[in-house]
Amino acid sequence: PQVRPPERPSHRRPAICQQSTITVPADLMPKLRQELPWGRAAWQRAYRSLRSHIEGLNGRAKNVDTFLHSREKRQSRGRVAQTLLSAVQLLVENLKSIEGYLRDRRQWREERYTLGHIPTTPDPYEAEVPAESEARTIINPTPPEP
Repeated sequence: PQVRPPERPSHRRPAICQQSTITVPADLMPKLRQELPWGRAAWQRAYRSLRSHIEGLNGRAKNVDTFLHSREKRQSRGRVAQTLLSAVQLLVENLKSIEGYLRDRRQWREERYTLGHIPTTPDPYEAEVPAESEARTIINPTPPEP
């Protein structure tokens, strides 16, 4: 970004506005520090493809299947519901990207990534044992004598 110097004579400007370069200490905000000088060939090689990758992801996330770009098409109300739905939509888009990556490299194995190989869990209610109160068998339907 460009910083415009204040409208004053140059000898009355702050020191930072009178010099052509500044030096930032290495320990100042190390989290945001870039190792490569901005705009140089090495920086271009390192970061240009990342930018286009992120823009591509944004484009895929906004495709017609996920409707991430259009709140009206997501049938939920409230910020929390919209946020959770968006997270699930991004999860699905990421899974599609991973699948495409593996298919391109012929490493996709359908049996590994589908639910077909998971054995079915027996239904616990299918062979239901009657409760103790229902398990009584009446042999003599006549009431006992007093």
